[in-house]
Amino acid sequence: YANLRIVHKDIKSLIYSNDVKIIKSLIDLFDCRAPAKIAKLNKWRAKAGLEAINLITINQTLK
Repeated sequence: YANLRIVHKDIKSLIYSNDVKIIKSLIDLFDCRAPAKIAKLNKWRAKAGLEAINLITINQTLK
């Protein structure tokens, strides 16, 4: 259980989501724009085998 983390169900959705719109809305909802928070999310996404979140790319995709 060394790698077990308890997270809010919406943060879990943010970690495992591949939908840009969902990622953007959850980042806005939880105010996760700080580099430290994005780094932590990306660390969890990497452990799940998912692509890192890049705010610049997300913003450009949704324009």
